[in-house]
Amino acid sequence: MFSMSPDWSFAKRILESDPDRFPAGLSGLPALKALIRHQILSGNSSPDEDTLLSDVLQNIPDRNGAHLLLTEWENRDNDIIEYSREALRYLPGKTRLSGKIFFVAGYDIGFVAPPDVAINIAHQHFIKYPDDVGYYLTHEVHHLGFLSHRTMPPIRESLHTGEGQLKLIFFLTQMEGMAVHAAYNRRKAEGHLEDDDDYRLYYDPATCSDIRAGFREICDSIADKEVLTDSEASAVLNAMSSGERLWYRYGALVSAKLENELGLDALVASINEPDIFMEYAQIQV
Repeated sequence: MFSMSPDWSFAKRILESDPDRFPAGLSGLPALKALIRHQILSGNSSPDEDTLLSDVLQNIPDRNGAHLLLTEWENRDNDIIEYSREALRYLPGKTRLSGKIFFVAGYDIGFVAPPDVAINIAHQHFIKYPDDVGYYLTHEVHHLGFLSHRTMPPIRESLHTGEGQLKLIFFLTQMEGMAVHAAYNRRKAEGHLEDDDDYRLYYDPATCSDIRAGFREICDSIADKEVLTDSEASAVLNAMSSGERLWYRYGALVSAKLENELGLDALVASINEPDIFMEYAQIQV
């Protein structure tokens, strides 16, 4: 079942306000509550609203470009729902999604905070590639569906042991990789594969080799470690997420291979039967 709907109030309140003054009326908005839930889901302590808003407002490098993008997308509710529903193809049939699709300005490019998702309409990637808003809707809504079937390992408690890190890596490799893959077909059909480096793996064999080697190197380096230092844990997270983005890209490689060899039904079934995905990922946890 899908009954999500867009909410532009947070982005509009920021982008239509005086940039030299703190926007009024943000405290208590449902989108702000979703931002706080995402912070907690990511392993951070519950942040102070004012501190979080201050960080968000400092992360809007091109207000004019963001406002133009908001103007372009805010009257495209049908497209927003269509791109969001695209995720259902890669989710179990019993998945129920009924939250909000928040559009924010500032923060991450997109995030999930069950039962809602959010897209940062002010992100530089979207200013450069406006059509990617749709593909990231697919991505984030897939996360929402995935998390309705699976529970994420506790991030903070998982970071400093090899076993904990591997379990976290496996979970996020499947969650992020399947979300990347869920947007692949439409992105390819509409001619936008080259607009996002996460999709180079679908047409560049050298990229695939680098991703496989990088992922295996990281996993091998922590497999036998009982304890990881802060710097070691940070290095792993950087390579897997913001740096080489290995859990996005390796996870997409695994998703594509699994679907090509066993079919879409098997890939979808792996959400509730993760051993299917693990076998293809060749991760020993």
